[in-house]
Amino acid sequence: MEKSSSMKTLTRILHGFIIVATLVGAVVFLFLTPWVGQELAEENPEFAWAYFPCLIWAWFFALPLFIAVWPCWELAGSLSTSEGPFTRKNVRFLHLVACLAFADALIYLTGLLILGFMGASQPGLTYIISPIVIFLCLAFGVVMIALSRILNESVALREENDMTI
Repeated sequence: MEKSSSMKTLTRILHGFIIVATLVGAVVFLFLTPWVGQELAEENPEFAWAYFPCLIWAWFFALPLFIAVWPCWELAGSLSTSEGPFTRKNVRFLHLVACLAFADALIYLTGLLILGFMGASQPGLTYIISPIVIFLCLAFGVVMIALSRILNESVALREENDMTI
């Protein structure tokens, strides 16, 4: 009984974190990014034309992040279900999150190249921030792939043990 209660508490905590992260992401991408872009366009009128291309790039970058909310919510919820976390469905969820992270790295790089060819990139963004963002997306994707494989092996062992009993 203690374990079930602690898993439900953990699920609630994770769901709360997912809600907060989603709300923060929504504020950043729907309000803060356009506002900062407007400010930059007013301060640098020669780059005002780049406002919408940069905003669209930011929104495309945010799309996989918001799509990942659903599998993360399901993964967190599975901790307190009768099936538990060791299911094939959760393996697929982890794999989906990995694919979304890789897609985000590709979206970021593609947008950066397009904006660079348009003449809208900045050296600080191009040489400092961009490699960090791309690396973090790729590293997160690799970790999720590794976790999905480990979970897949755990599920196989569980299924094998369930058959022998």
